[in-house]
Amino acid sequence: MDLIFKRGNGFIGKVNVISLTFLPIILLITGLLLKLSVGSYYNYCVDPEYCYLMNGLNLAHLYVPWHIDHPGTPLQILGAIVIRIVHFIHNPGSLIDKDVFLYPELYLNAIVMTIITISSIALFVLGYVIYKRTNNLLVAVFFQLTPFISYSTISITNRIMVEHMFIPNTIVLILLIFLYLKNENVKQKLIDKYLILFSIMIGMGIAIKLTYFPLFFIPFMLLQGIRKKSLYSLFSIMSFAVFAFPIFNRWVYFRNWVENLFLYSGRYGNGAKTIIEAGSFISNIKVIFKTELFYSVVLLAIIAGCTLYYLPFIKVKKENDKHFRGLVGVAIAMIMLVLLVAKQYKYFYLVPALMTMTLGIYMLISIYARRIKILNKNIILIPVVLIIAVSALHFDIKRISEEYIYYKNRKVIFDITLNKIKNDFNNKTTLVLSSSYGCPYKEYALLFGAAWVDGEMSGIYYATLMDIHPFTYIYHPWNNLFNCWSNSFSFIELLKKYHNVVLYSDTYRLEDKLSTKFHGINRQKDTKMKEVYINHSTNERIYEVS
Repeated sequence: MDLIFKRGNGFIGKVNVISLTFLPIILLITGLLLKLSVGSYYNYCVDPEYCYLMNGLNLAHLYVPWHIDHPGTPLQILGAIVIRIVHFIHNPGSLIDKDVFLYPELYLNAIVMTIITISSIALFVLGYVIYKRTNNLLVAVFFQLTPFISYSTISITNRIMVEHMFIPNTIVLILLIFLYLKNENVKQKLIDKYLILFSIMIGMGIAIKLTYFPLFFIPFMLLQGIRKKSLYSLFSIMSFAVFAFPIFNRWVYFRNWVENLFLYSGRYGNGAKTIIEAGSFISNIKVIFKTELFYSVVLLAIIAGCTLYYLPFIKVKKENDKHFRGLVGVAIAMIMLVLLVAKQYKYFYLVPALMTMTLGIYMLISIYARRIKILNKNIILIPVVLIIAVSALHFDIKRISEEYIYYKNRKVIFDITLNKIKNDFNNKTTLVLSSSYGCPYKEYALLFGAAWVDGEMSGIYYATLMDIHPFTYIYHPWNNLFNCWSNSFSFIELLKKYHNVVLYSDTYRLEDKLSTKFHGINRQKDTKMKEVYINHSTNERIYEVS
C-alpha cells in the first residue's frame, strides 16, 4: 500500500506522475465532447456566449466593456486575448471586427476550449504539486476529483459563462490553501506570499461573479490576527477593483444593479421588494439539498465536525489549528452560498461551493484522524475516494452521457433546418421571427451580443455588420419591429421595399401576436404567404412572402 501511494522516486514515482494526467485529460475530453454535442452556439444558446464575445472584442480594441452585471471582467479579458491570438493566426490581413462577425463560432470555440484547457492544466498542477509535497498519490488524486464531485460543475464545461471560469480559479485557490496548511514554517510576517496570493485569487473570483464572495471566508479564517485579516480584506478589495475595473466606468449602474439584486426577491433585481420571498426561498433550499445529495451529506458532516471539535473526550483539539480554522471557513462558505443561491436559484450558481467539498473533506479527515492514532489518513481516504469515484461513475458520468446524447440528437434535428436554409434560402432577404435563445441565423446571435455593447462601439460594429449581412431583419419585442442592425422596419415597410421575402419562424406565439400584420384583410388582398418548409420536431417554419 505504501509502495503505491507514497513512494515518490524511481519507476513507480514516474508512473504516479503519469497517472495524475488521467483526470485532467478526462476533464478536457468531457468538455470537448459536450461542446461538439451542442454544435453552433447561435443555434443552441446565444446568452451569454455572444454577449461575452462582443465585450471581449471591445477589450481587444482596448475599449472598456459595457457589460458589467457579474461583473465578468476576467472572462472578457480572456476573450480579448483569445480573439487577438485567433485573428493573428486565422486572418491577420483582415479587419478584426469583420473576421469575428464572419466566423463568430470559430472565436467562441477557441474561447471555450481555452477555458477547458486552462482548467485541465490547473487540475494537473494541483495533483502534481500535492503529490510532490506529500509523496502521496492518493491525496493528490483525491484533490483532482474536485471538479468531478458534482454533475453541476462538469455540465457547464461546454459553456462560455462566468461559472465556467470558477473552475480554474477555485482549483488554484484550493492548491494555495493546501500549501498553506502544509507549511509548518510560515514566517510570521504581517504580509507574506500567501496573504497576497489569497487576495489575488479571491478578488479575481469575485470579479468573475459576486457569488464567489463566500469563499473569501476560507482564507479569512485561516489567517491569524486582526491586522493580517484586515490587510487580506483590503488587498482582496484592491484585487477586485483591478480585475473588475469596468464597473468604475458605470458605477451608478453597477451599484443599482447590486442593490436591486439584494432588495428584490426576483431574478435579476425583479419581483417584489421583499429581499426574500419565503415560499420560493424554502422551496429552493429543498431543491438544492435534494439534487445535490452528496453536498448535503458533506455539509452536515463538516458542521458536525466543527461542533464536536471542542468536546474534551474527542481529543482532537490542538493549539494554532490551521485545519480547524480552514474547516470553519469552508462551512461558512458552503452555508452562505446555499443561502445566496436559494434566493434566485439556478443549479450552476452553486459551483464555487461544490468545488470546496474536497477541501472540506480533507480538513475533516486531517482533524479527526488525530484521534485514531493507529491509522493513517490513507486508511480513511481510500473509502472516501472510492465512494466519490463510484458516485461519479454511477451518477455524474451517467447524467453527462445522457446530456451528451440528448444534445447530439437535438443538434441533428436542428441542423436539418440549418442546412435547408444554407442550401435553399441563402443570400435572400430574410425576416427572422424567433423568441428562443438561438436560431439558425448567426445574425440573430450577433444582434443579441451587440445589444450588450454601448452606443459608440455598437455603431462601429453595426456598420461592419451591415456590410456583411445587409438583408437579414430580426424581429425584437423591445421595439416590435424587424431590425437590421441600427435600422428598424415594420413588416409592411419591408414588403413594400422588397416585394419578395423569406420569413423564418420558430414561435407560434409571436406569429399569433403579429397575425393581423401577416394575415389581415388587407394582406390577403395584396400579399401571398406560402409555407414552403416545416420542421415538425422543432416547430420551425419557413414562408415565402410576396
